[in-house]
Amino acid sequence: MIKGISGARGKVGIDFTAEACLQLARSFGTVIGKGKVLVGRDTRPSGLMAFNAVKEGLLATGHPVIDLGIIPTPAIEFAVTHLAASGAIIITASHNPGEWNGLKFLDNAGLFLSPEKIARVYQPSLSKQICPEIIMPPPEKVEILPQYLEHILKLVDVRLIRQSKMKVAVDCVNGAAFQAAPKLLSELGCEVILLNCEPTGIFPHLPEPKPENLTSLCQKVKESGADLGLAFDPDGDRLALVSEDGKPLSEELTLTFCTDFMLSRRPGPVVINLSTSLAVETLAKKYGVPIYRTPVGEYHVAKKMLEISAVIGGEGNGGVIYPDGHPGRDGLIGTALILEYICRTGKKVSRLAKELPSYFLVKDKAALPDYPKPEMEKRIKTAFPEAALDCQDGFRIAGEDWWCQVRFSNTEPIIRIFSEAASEKEAGNRIALLRKVLSI
Repeated sequence: MIKGISGARGKVGIDFTAEACLQLARSFGTVIGKGKVLVGRDTRPSGLMAFNAVKEGLLATGHPVIDLGIIPTPAIEFAVTHLAASGAIIITASHNPGEWNGLKFLDNAGLFLSPEKIARVYQPSLSKQICPEIIMPPPEKVEILPQYLEHILKLVDVRLIRQSKMKVAVDCVNGAAFQAAPKLLSELGCEVILLNCEPTGIFPHLPEPKPENLTSLCQKVKESGADLGLAFDPDGDRLALVSEDGKPLSEELTLTFCTDFMLSRRPGPVVINLSTSLAVETLAKKYGVPIYRTPVGEYHVAKKMLEISAVIGGEGNGGVIYPDGHPGRDGLIGTALILEYICRTGKKVSRLAKELPSYFLVKDKAALPDYPKPEMEKRIKTAFPEAALDCQDGFRIAGEDWWCQVRFSNTEPIIRIFSEAASEKEAGNRIALLRKVLSI
């Protein structure tokens, strides 16, 4: 399995097995404090198998289990503190294709585990089982979705959004947001056009909410005359947008929209990761607020946000973190904020996108090189002697209006290569140079 700060993932029946889930759940149960543990999952068919294994591992370490069923990851993050749980295990492989599944681990604050704690979870020798004479109660099923949606509605001007009577097309990729997203939109007075909102776990297209995977949603927006299209990933923590003219927007714009909206109303610190677009940084400068960058991973961003009392933050992959809601990426909260943003400006989505700071971010990936990291660092320094080098998360080099990054993926056995600049050509040229320099 691929194990990192964001959890453990593997291919079902190969790396992701009942035995692996049981062992990880027992390790998690050993690491966290006493008390009940929440378990929720996305719609993948392998989720039920995983739930049964996780349940046994938690019961074996003396933790009562609360079964939240099929529900978005952010709803589980909200539920941890709402239900005063010791932690949670989320059964999902997030944006990975259907043949994958995985486990995410949360502490009693609804945050991903720290690097120190997650390292202990990945050491099976540390796990222990309670005395077999102690009989644990069967899992209790709890419906948390109504409270979660009610919580989101308190964060925005519901009356204003309802007055706009927007028409919204939503693609839930048959994932965990299949029920939550349509219900939220209905509560906000929207006419909802559904696409792939069945809890089958069979993804009709590649599930990562990137422009190249939103063809069907773009067509649905144009056919229906919708004001906006929304695309979620399988566990609902990432969100991408389609404008009213049926054009997919970069997933980077989701956080950019929310940042502009929040800073226009309540200026304050912003936190993003090292791979997020310069557009957010430019907005922070416009509003005169500080911006902080962290390594990639929800844990790192959320921890820094809480530390400095940030107003808004997140990751440029469509992951919005609004701490007034809860300190985790949330596609549903992102939806509510963007709808109010549109209503308050009175502008179409396409126009809003054009008015925001514009950069070209090129994302690429490659197989892991067969030489060590120090050699990679040496090659990058030689190729970009004039640039500042940041080694917090792989290798990031930056100039005044451009940056490049080479980092090791937390979720796949690959390296990711990012380049952003004022023009697509310039960004692409630096990607090509990096590939040549690194022989990848």
